[in-house]
Amino acid sequence: MLLIEEIEETPGIQEGEYLIAAYYNNSWAILTPENPDDYFTAAPTSVSTSIADINCTYFYGITDVESNVWKIEKSGSGYSICNGTAYIEISDEKAGIASFPVALSITENEDGTCFIEEIGATSNRSLQYNYNNGNSRFKPYSKSSTGQYPVPVLIPWVENTAPVIIVYEQEKTVGHDAESVTFEYTTSNIDGDISAAEVSDADNIVSAVSVADGTVSVTLVPNTEEKDKTAEIELSYTGAESVILKITQRALPAAGTKYYVKVTEEPADWSGQYLIVYENGNNSIAFDGSLTSGFGNKGNHKSVTVEDDMILSTEETDNISFTIAQISGGYSIQSHSGYYIYNSKSGSNQVEGSMTETGLNTISIEDNSCKIESTTTVLRYNTTGMFRYYKSALYKSQKSIQLYKLQ
Repeated sequence: MLLIEEIEETPGIQEGEYLIAAYYNNSWAILTPENPDDYFTAAPTSVSTSIADINCTYFYGITDVESNVWKIEKSGSGYSICNGTAYIEISDEKAGIASFPVALSITENEDGTCFIEEIGATSNRSLQYNYNNGNSRFKPYSKSSTGQYPVPVLIPWVENTAPVIIVYEQEKTVGHDAESVTFEYTTSNIDGDISAAEVSDADNIVSAVSVADGTVSVTLVPNTEEKDKTAEIELSYTGAESVILKITQRALPAAGTKYYVKVTEEPADWSGQYLIVYENGNNSIAFDGSLTSGFGNKGNHKSVTVEDDMILSTEETDNISFTIAQISGGYSIQSHSGYYIYNSKSGSNQVEGSMTETGLNTISIEDNSCKIESTTTVLRYNTTGMFRYYKSALYKSQKSIQLYKLQ
């Protein structure tokens, strides 16, 4: 371990206060001062803004976020990172707190992330985030560009004293027949109600707007024309910068054309016909609902083409679909081939299929994905090649899924 005083070269990172955070699964985790012996804990947030667009204002509405602000100082060619009372140290295997400044190197990467290492450590390890099990944490891992353990981003912190309206997802696209859309918001330094008003609705798709308890609710007129329609809602408060919410309503499909549309808002009733999809750009795949056996085996999927959060309904896609129906306590999920899928064993990674036993699933939207749970296990896609219900937390090879509903 080297002390700051032993370093002589000049670093390039600016001194100041920062949030140290990692971007993962379209969300963020913040490094907190709480510190066991070998790692720092993480405070996951609902912020979903990408690395390229992130700044501290997105975190202003998070309770006690100021307690997670770190001060970075430099001396010679090293840095110290302090939470106000103690300093970060990173040994070869552990991250911990020291009572004196410890020399760290901070290397900025092209994608906006930073490798944070202890100068003088013998191994090539930097502070990275592990979200692949129940003990989400920051600790030293071998430097890698694979993304297995997200590398932190230094987000400059500016104390907030002005009123701010914060909306993490400001643009939403809905199906042609959607009757409503909601936006979640939070505020900082605002003691009162914010206002919401239409500022652009030439297509007349908005019939009502209301604001209550952190939610903007917009009632829509279904689209009966074969063209996309748009509208904009402005959120405002005296002294705060206004926020514009953008809504795109899909065109009515041409006669005879149907689409499976990505579900982004949790419905009152999930009943309907769906594709169960792992989104992977041009290599997206769907659980194969045409199977009559081997539901949890490798290769239990088919390729699908996703464009603008829609999948064209064809004979091929319809044959691999699933029908979700409401039953006591949750939902049944039945393949196009007539088999109900579920998992009756909480201690097993598997998919069961039955022509007679419906099983029981619960369905919700969580972390911008659809969570299908059966007997405490969760349906995910494993990049080794199959959809299965998994008993464990989200490991690196397991990927969240989406539901696409036939419109």
